[in-house]
Amino acid sequence: EKQKVQIGAINMPKEWTVIYNSPEEDIKYEAAGERGNELILFYGGSLGRERLKLLNVIKAIKNVDEVKLLIAGFGEYEQIFKEVSKKSKNVNFLGKLSHDEIMRLSLRADAILIPFNPAYRNVQVGLPNKFLEALALGKPLLVPKNTYMAELCLKFCFGLPINYDNLNEIKATIFSLKNK
Repeated sequence: EKQKVQIGAINMPKEWTVIYNSPEEDIKYEAAGERGNELILFYGGSLGRERLKLLNVIKAIKNVDEVKLLIAGFGEYEQIFKEVSKKSKNVNFLGKLSHDEIMRLSLRADAILIPFNPAYRNVQVGLPNKFLEALALGKPLLVPKNTYMAELCLKFCFGLPINYDNLNEIKATIFSLKNK
């Protein structure tokens, strides 16, 4: 039913199939980089207007010891993330990376961020590639509340729904991951 809503189905055939663009079952990547004691959060993807909620994560973790945010991507607001990372001790902007590099960084991370805006219908009912890739890598997700992603994360315990507009909630959720 959610997929019918996502594609705006009106006159759907009686039987139909949704095929997700999910990764192969046998993913083989080695984690990129050295690991310290810090909690590593990772976002890899487009950096357009619809990803500005990522700035709230940066505000929430500012001056939080042992939490690092790695951001990989490019787009309209890339320069904003470059500048913010220069001023923050725990945010690293990595720029545009290959898919293999994104997957290796995802594997290194303790959690994958999906800072999408749940006001968009596609976000409410969709499952983006980064969601499916994180599942394939066994990585917990921080997904927007009031979405199908959040429903699945709660049902199957592979991530936490979060209100990316609420700095206190972001911080509390990150602390709950850090203290596990």
